[in-house]
Amino acid sequence: RAADERLDALLGHRGAATVSLLFALSDGAKRFGVLRSQMGRMSQKTLVAELRALEQLGAVERIVFAEIPPRVEYSLTAAGEELVPLLRAVENGVRGAREGWSDMAVRTKQAIRQAFIELLNERPLDKISVKDIAERSTVNRNTFYYYYADIYALVEEIFQTETQLFMEKLHSYASWEEAFCEATAFVSENKRAVHHLFNSGNRNILEHYYHKVTYAAMLSYVRGQAEA
Repeated sequence: RAADERLDALLGHRGAATVSLLFALSDGAKRFGVLRSQMGRMSQKTLVAELRALEQLGAVERIVFAEIPPRVEYSLTAAGEELVPLLRAVENGVRGAREGWSDMAVRTKQAIRQAFIELLNERPLDKISVKDIAERSTVNRNTFYYYYADIYALVEEIFQTETQLFMEKLHSYASWEEAFCEATAFVSENKRAVHHLFNSGNRNILEHYYHKVTYAAMLSYVRGQAEA
């Protein structure tokens, strides 16, 4: 229970620098100069303040050796050593939460994009609202606006993503014909959506996408033939 109370005090009143300092001391006692070099950009004033705070918390002790010149080292107390695995667990939990949030964000954006493409295959762009996309993807309007400024930003991202995926696989194609087939796969799979987009004010995004991928495919083929 004492360790839990110290952990609460540490997390509630100290920052990441204090935790980093505890981790730096976890592998043994160190002199002030060594700690300062390990703590990177932390100033001497801040390091002194952090060490004093940890001393007051009972997690660190200052050991003065009766030598000439005097030698001072800082080390974890038994209480400080108890804190280290608890802090590691908190750190791992935060990292896991961030990774989980990142995965959830990817899934949410994929759901929004898929819902929009489905709707665009059904009706013209000017007949699609954010409300329609939110309902189809089972998210609320605020979630949509968290990721996209508007529907036009969503359209741009879709084709930016398609372009990036095509460029990443460009060198794996055996021929320029195969590359062109891949470049036109989105059109083949979403003919009505592309038709609706072409007849809207966003046709320039579609044109830019195809200019870029077809040029990249032909350039890659020509270079490959030249090298051969």
